[in-house]
Amino acid sequence: MAPIFANLKRFDVPRELGGVCRERDPSKWAGDIIRKIVEIGLGKHEKVHLTLLLPASAASSPSPGSRGR
Repeated sequence: MAPIFANLKRFDVPRELGGVCRERDPSKWAGDIIRKIVEIGLGKHEKVHLTLLLPASAASSPSPGSRGR
């Protein structure tokens, strides 16, 4: 099995603020990444174990147990 570990924390900072993200909305940015992963079928590949670390700012709603803001 091929592990793919992508730490995308800090990639949510917009370019206007000195970051690399093309989107001003971090949740749209994260959604675009996940949609592309689904589109190419990476999550269904039986020989790939995919782990994504996304920044808290990319969450569209707080998850149970999160501290919130």
